Amino acid sequence: MPFRVVTECLNAHRAKDWQRLRELFHPEARIGVFAGGGAPGNPEEAIAAMATAHETLVYQADIESVRVLDDHAVVLKGYVQYRAEDERITRADKVWLYVVVDDKLFRSQVFETEAAAVGAYRQLGLNLGVVSSP
Repeated sequence: MPFRVVTECLNAHRAKDWQRLRELFHPEARIGVFAGGGAPGNPEEAIAAMATAHETLVYQADIESVRVLDDHAVVLKGYVQYRAEDERITRADKVWLYVVVDDKLFRSQVFETEAAAVGAYRQLGLNLGVVSSP
């Protein structure tokens, strides 16, 4: 079940345990995080973006609901609080799509709505349209 892997990823993120997060990533993972722009990309860049975001006391990402779509995909709804370019503290409601393969996080991407996340998964499949590169 992907729910266990997603829960472990969220726990590692909350604890800022970047090494544990690396261990939870699939060897061909492409990870999208809010702090890195949201699209699936290099896992090390995603971890660096998360770590940098967490250096500020303002940054906070919280998950309010989790819905398992099938044996591979989970949709998470929540929000991110961050300091915007104009220095105001901003809250943005977001949706994350996590795809789990071989008990590891294979893909993640950030969306504006649950419908967009589910639509992308239904249309693009496990890869979310991203091909892994060596």
